[in-house]
Amino acid sequence: MEQFSFDLPIYIYILLAVSLLAATLTLTLFRNFFIRPAQLCNRQNRQAKLGDVPLLPASVIIYCRDNAGQLERLLPQILEQNYDAPFEAIVINDGDSEDVKDVYKSLSQKYDNLRITFIPPDSHSLSRKKLATTLGVKAARHDLVFFTNADTVIPSNCWLRQMSEPFSAGADIVVGHASINLNLQHDRLSSFYRLDTLLDTVTYLSYAIAGKPYRVNIRNLAYRKHLFFDNKGFCNSLNLHSGEDDIFISEIVSGRKVSTVLSFDSQIQIDCYNPRKEHILSKTSHIFTSKFISSRGSATLSAASWTKWLFLGCGLATAILSYPNLIATLFTAVLFLTQWIIMGITWRRIGNLLHIKANPWLAFPFMFIRPVYNLYYRVRARITRQRNYTWV
Repeated sequence: MEQFSFDLPIYIYILLAVSLLAATLTLTLFRNFFIRPAQLCNRQNRQAKLGDVPLLPASVIIYCRDNAGQLERLLPQILEQNYDAPFEAIVINDGDSEDVKDVYKSLSQKYDNLRITFIPPDSHSLSRKKLATTLGVKAARHDLVFFTNADTVIPSNCWLRQMSEPFSAGADIVVGHASINLNLQHDRLSSFYRLDTLLDTVTYLSYAIAGKPYRVNIRNLAYRKHLFFDNKGFCNSLNLHSGEDDIFISEIVSGRKVSTVLSFDSQIQIDCYNPRKEHILSKTSHIFTSKFISSRGSATLSAASWTKWLFLGCGLATAILSYPNLIATLFTAVLFLTQWIIMGITWRRIGNLLHIKANPWLAFPFMFIRPVYNLYYRVRARITRQRNYTWV
């Protein structure tokens, strides 16, 4: 058989056709995820203006647990927002820290719209984050409630305005973006953390943009206060420590108008002391709670992973069965490189827009490894599942 001959058996052409179909499906599935956040971010950055939309009164609820230094940095960033309507900041002091109280006493002399409440340190058999959210919503004086944590940094003084404007147009829920600083140069698996975080973020943001959020980042989220009470708060997940960012949103989203805001002014950063630990806890928690909500995000990504493996299997079979003819092998190699280049460019673009820095050229091989990566965390979540319940 000649090395470069098109005289190939019919089954080789069938394998090549399946490889082409699998590659096309893979790129199409990922394009649908990645294009929505990128287009929205670019469009909102172009349209961002001041003073065009009447703003509504707002309450910003800040969860704080033993991080008074970060809170002291964050509060002026919130209280000095460029916002042409009444707004307040409510600090939820988890543990009744004296250092947090001192920060409040110092800043309350300058800002009269700063308030504080606390969770007693001896509160047990409950989710402290859910209790904090409940206390914050009940204490809020205004209909719009915004949520963040003390460990965040808000670079823009237009954050509250950008997140609030959709409510003036009738939105019930506004989903924002918060990027964690995955600065893990000394961890050889840092690229996996970054790529996995980026893919998860793009996936749930894409569904939020489509009006079907199944998960959000609780550090940059807002909704109308009555939605919390209409749903009776977290009554359906009181036995779980987590779920305030996925189970709860899945419960209140039906029939509601959802807006997603991704402009640069609306994005905030997470100042995390241990990004690796944060990633592991978040990953394990969301895998555990995923059984209580719609699996549409994971199902679509699973389909994309299977198409990649189908492409790889057909490509290897083609190369082996057509040897020593190299035409089929070259065709498969071109498809492989094409996918790698397109995905690398796409991941770099969305990573820059969402401020999640990940090596884009590792994205393509990472997608082959990700099923095993997720399997590890599923096993880990199953082993530690008892820790997710409040009675433990």
